[in-house]
Amino acid sequence: TWIYALVIQSFVRVNGNEYACKLDGPDVQLFANFDAAIEVKAEHQEEFYKLGYHLVGSDYGTGDQSLCYWSRVENSEGIAHDLAIYKKSVVGDLFQVHHS
Repeated sequence: TWIYALVIQSFVRVNGNEYACKLDGPDVQLFANFDAAIEVKAEHQEEFYKLGYHLVGSDYGTGDQSLCYWSRVENSEGIAHDLAIYKKSVVGDLFQVHHS
């Protein structure tokens, strides 16, 4: 079975160095198909735009064969978010639990 994982990572730039930082919400979401994953990624990205972020790069795949699509948004304060969709194979039963 194939699943699609939307992974969101956050970074802050301090004195020219970039450091990973904690997200306010979930950092991994699982989907049964690519269309659902890309739709939710677009929703997250739109929310970042509303908060003053702008797109600095995006592409389909790279050297990593499991990476389907990625994009990066940044703001003027040196905070960035990477949104990536990975295609992964799973064996057995799979379920996702949402905590609010």
